[in-house]
Amino acid sequence: MQPPTLSASTPSQPSWPPRFEPPPPQNSTNTSPPISSYRRFSTEVYSGELPDIPHCPRTREEAGHIDWLTLPRCDNFNICPSCYDANFARTEFVHEFVPMPFRPRDRPRACDFGASEYYRIAWLFTRKYGRHDLGLFHSLAKIAAQVKPCTGHREVSRIWYSIKDPTSKRLIDEFTVCPACAKTVEALLPSLTGLFVPLDSPAEPTRGVCAMHHDLGHDRDRFLLYFDVLEGAADRAFQTKSVPNVQAIATRIRQLAIIPPCPENQTLYNARWHTMRSVSAMSVCPECFLMVVQPLLDGREDLTVAGDFHQRPGPKERATCTLYSDRMRGIFHRAVMKRDLAYLKAKVNERADKKRECEARLEALQRQGLRTPWTATEQERIVREWKRFE
Repeated sequence: MQPPTLSASTPSQPSWPPRFEPPPPQNSTNTSPPISSYRRFSTEVYSGELPDIPHCPRTREEAGHIDWLTLPRCDNFNICPSCYDANFARTEFVHEFVPMPFRPRDRPRACDFGASEYYRIAWLFTRKYGRHDLGLFHSLAKIAAQVKPCTGHREVSRIWYSIKDPTSKRLIDEFTVCPACAKTVEALLPSLTGLFVPLDSPAEPTRGVCAMHHDLGHDRDRFLLYFDVLEGAADRAFQTKSVPNVQAIATRIRQLAIIPPCPENQTLYNARWHTMRSVSAMSVCPECFLMVVQPLLDGREDLTVAGDFHQRPGPKERATCTLYSDRMRGIFHRAVMKRDLAYLKAKVNERADKKRECEARLEALQRQGLRTPWTATEQERIVREWKRFE
């Protein structure tokens, strides 16, 4: 069978992921568990060491396209030509995809590969484990055909799953997972089959939100932390030829589940923050510290920047998180690569100055007490200006 014909082919562009290297072996001076492959790739993308997966133009449902591709006997899996060309067209899987059988042109659909983090993980794992087929894709497509999809951060009625602590025999109430995500994780990490159990007995639908949702934006961080624990446990079980350590999984998941989500630009009073010795304006919430800084400390890389953080978080009278935005995370990683605390300090201070300026201008508008089209326009302009520094 000939591969599908594509109009946007760029043969010189490498497929994603561009490379995969197994995690380095642990040494006697580093007792922290190695960072999993998925989290490592995400961290390297943040730092600019690796390119992100090529942009998908169809992550949202839209009608009018007749050029979708699929896998044989996977009618509910859709991949757009752009994602196929960027990721598979120059690999040994070039012939695995076929044009989708005729479907109504006016039916909206999205690219499953571009819109779902799980399919990208399946592609990474296919490379990681040297698989010669796309069996993980078929497994995910089968689950999608049988189970209602995860609804992201929206509260819905589902039968919820969690993890039982083997010692206390108690479920982690703060960690609720929808059936779709539970089954998908077990498909990607087969050694964890049976890890997720119904939160209630007898299992009945209740209202809740899935902890494993991976919506684009900041919420993806928590998913990344949870999945890192699960993949790491599966990898250690494989390396030691043993069953996964469910106690270690439950303990770590519980620790992460009770960490409050990043407050982003919301001001907190008398809260505890991770701070730096050389950059006094830097305040990092526990979630962002775990996500961005801790991997650098665990990796025992050059600690000129990451090692400047105080060992323990401390209270601040008034602060917001400095490290939640893609812009500031990019600046932080550039400072790490350049080993340049002065660069980081200048950028953090610049951001703090702009924040104070924009807040003062907004307060001045509010004091005027005028509600006119001009004040509304000026307020929007100030907010847009701050967003460029956020």
